[in-house]
Amino acid sequence: MTTRRQVCILPDTNIWLSDHMLRVRTGASLLHTVDRLDAVIGFPEVVDLELKAQWERVSRATLQKARDIEQTLRGMSESVPLIRLPTEESLTKAYDTRIVELGKLLVRVPLTPEHVRGALQRVIAHLPPSGPNNEQFRDTTIWEAALQLAATFDVHFITGDKGFADAVAAAIRPRLEERVAKAQFALRDIESFSVKAFETGKPGLALSYTLTFRAESTRQSDSNRLNAKVTAVGACVFDLKNKTVSNIRPDSEEITWVDTDGREHRAVPRDLIKLDWAALQASLDKVRVRDIEWTAFDSLLNADPRGLWDES
Repeated sequence: MTTRRQVCILPDTNIWLSDHMLRVRTGASLLHTVDRLDAVIGFPEVVDLELKAQWERVSRATLQKARDIEQTLRGMSESVPLIRLPTEESLTKAYDTRIVELGKLLVRVPLTPEHVRGALQRVIAHLPPSGPNNEQFRDTTIWEAALQLAATFDVHFITGDKGFADAVAAAIRPRLEERVAKAQFALRDIESFSVKAFETGKPGLALSYTLTFRAESTRQSDSNRLNAKVTAVGACVFDLKNKTVSNIRPDSEEITWVDTDGREHRAVPRDLIKLDWAALQASLDKVRVRDIEWTAFDSLLNADPRGLWDES
């Protein structure tokens, strides 16, 4: 019997930073997932070092913009009240405070000489995530930390780096656009992308991906399907040398949106619904049905007059 390993979600530096230390958007959703799965968050030292430096730099720049805006507003009108802005010191302290808040969820990975040596070897040999004319020493160091975590956990790496995302999106988009059009939606830009990568010993990486697009209703005069998103889950092979995607295997697709009353809705394609054949057979056995031709169910799904998408 195989024992299920604990999930470790490893956000890249750009995810931490863009989501304000996992407080908003993808970060907030990630923390919800961590709680639901009783998972942990991988936090390599190299991410900590880079993230803190970037946090302080972005904090200073944002604070200066706020001061400039305040000065402009006060120049336009004397009635504009003083805005109570945080100090640089308080914003720097906010980083340390947030790390303490997340402390029980974090699995720290110290930067070791072995990580540095392994990363350097990957850069020299053009092994992923490095490659010809793409010597990503920092990313490769994170990869070494991820491999260490993978010895204990089921690691899921989440990044805003669009290297994988753009290639996978370009490969799956034509088919997905055609399918969501049948539900009268149109794909827009990428909202989030997560990937689990496996080395194959060959130039390509085996990827398990979750790709979410923003979407828009194409129904005429439709104002009741808001904040639409299309999420595609599947697997493929990513050629690191040519940056191409092949062997795409879609596992699930979902459209979600909210109506003007705030109710959430979802639609899933009937041809990707996974039926529990064993349970169905057991149910049919109870009513003395035998020798079911299972392919007939596929025909029924494809011939369903209600269309491809099942809404709820």
